Amino acid sequence: MDYRQKMSETGSLANLEDAFFRLGPLRGVPPEALRGLLAITTLVTFPAERCLFLQGDPLSEHAWLLVTGRLSVLVTSGGQQRVMADVWPGEIVGEAALYARGRARSATVMTVGPSVVLRIPRSALLESENQPALIALELHLLETMAKRLRSTNVVLQRVITEQRHVRSTAAATLTSNADRAHASATRHPAHEAPRPTLAQRLARWFHTTD
Repeated sequence: MDYRQKMSETGSLANLEDAFFRLGPLRGVPPEALRGLLAITTLVTFPAERCLFLQGDPLSEHAWLLVTGRLSVLVTSGGQQRVMADVWPGEIVGEAALYARGRARSATVMTVGPSVVLRIPRSALLESENQPALIALELHLLETMAKRLRSTNVVLQRVITEQRHVRSTAAATLTSNADRAHASATRHPAHEAPRPTLAQRLARWFHTTD
């Protein structure tokens, strides 16, 4: 299908073409090379709050380049879902599918608002040797993967720090409770016999002297 037909089906042809040609990773690529890229990929429109893929899904054969709109990356761990990142035009999600097989998606990706994405099949990268747009795209993919690794390390360090804080707080609470219990037991021994009254001490003294 001609790329102009693809664009006309996803929205305003002029606006989408302009948005696509202005994407950061593709700046400086000759227009004909960009049109060649559109010929071997697919533009897809998603409404707001639509899931592109779910965490745990098997890896597919393609990644997604956001052309317009915004995406959200979410990860579920320990029963809680966290927003890990927002994705903006020119950024790629699902890139692991292009380089790895037999693995599961590590995150859920959803649209925040109406969005247009370029679906990039693994087979397209086989043509990158003589295609300037694909070469630029592959370099962008590698940069994206390196950035995601750094971001993941930051998040992991944050989670580890939070867990250490929780454990430290719990240990301090237990120690404080134990100290209070020990102090209370010292002040009020559980089995200490009551002290005899003066009358009891006098009666005991007269009894021993008879």
